[in-house]
Amino acid sequence: MELLIGLCNVGLDVLFQRWRLRAVPDIHHVGGPMDDLTCIVTGPTSGIGRETAASLCRNRAVVVLACRNQVKGSQLKEELEQEAKQEGRAVPKLEVAQLDVASLTSIRSFASQWGQRPLHVLINNAGLFTIGGAHCRTPDGFEMHMGTNYLGAFLLSLLLLPNLQQGAQSQPRFGARLILTASKMHELVRQVDTLRPAAKAKPEGSLMAYNHSKLAQVQFAAELRRRLKPGSNVGVCACNPGEAVTGIMRGHFLERAYQLLLTPILITPTQAARCPVFCASSPLSQIGDIEAPEEAYWESNCKPAGRNHAVRDEAAGSRLWLWSAEATGLDAAHDLRRC
Repeated sequence: MELLIGLCNVGLDVLFQRWRLRAVPDIHHVGGPMDDLTCIVTGPTSGIGRETAASLCRNRAVVVLACRNQVKGSQLKEELEQEAKQEGRAVPKLEVAQLDVASLTSIRSFASQWGQRPLHVLINNAGLFTIGGAHCRTPDGFEMHMGTNYLGAFLLSLLLLPNLQQGAQSQPRFGARLILTASKMHELVRQVDTLRPAAKAKPEGSLMAYNHSKLAQVQFAAELRRRLKPGSNVGVCACNPGEAVTGIMRGHFLERAYQLLLTPILITPTQAARCPVFCASSPLSQIGDIEAPEEAYWESNCKPAGRNHAVRDEAAGSRLWLWSAEATGLDAAHDLRRC
């Protein structure tokens, strides 16, 4: 019954999302100015990540393009600089950095190189869904979806949390933001099996592996809110960007069918970037109670979802945290106890 309800919710969301999002402003009018605030966007070279990075540039932020492929990152930097020139804007402040979120070694290297530099926004956008990918493993031996979409974001977020807290202190009116690009698909599963985790066990298939990784993201966002000290001024949001036309099926024999059947009802990556950009750039007063776990999950209409099984289950959030810390080898200095 619960699976059926989840399928109905996701199906209705896809079918009617264009109508439901009709009142959401254009991305140029979402959020607010971010003059010289430092932002990291993972997976920025295509799709929602690219549009998110482009929007932050227009908001005058310092944007760090954290890419697995630095050549693509450099190409994107040139593209965004050219776009700014064509629009008569100042040259955007862009940096390119190497980061593979599927590799715990790469994440630790990135965090080490970041050092003591203040950070105001971290957008964990990098992720994947690949047919047949559930049988693949990350360099650390995790199922590809869980390792890339969730565990990488978990470790990166906690290693850079002191930098976010430092950024929040330097900009008390803005604070700091930690954003995860989640998905409505997390509603198709009820819990991440940490006793026989999908990260190591024989997967049920790519779609279910993807859904578990997205559920983990939402539960992590809520649990991190529970563990942050009151007054930390760090807003944590897992954002459902909506179902968008992306290159997810690129190179697959079903790509043409995907384009023909779903393009008429899906939104564009630019439209899908609105929720992450809103949560990343709006004043704290506009993103709700940043200390309330029930407001950790945001829908594509740029509003907190309210009642959601993933954020209400505190026991599941605690189990997921403990397992994630052990799986990633998180050191005690970066671990957080519940307040």
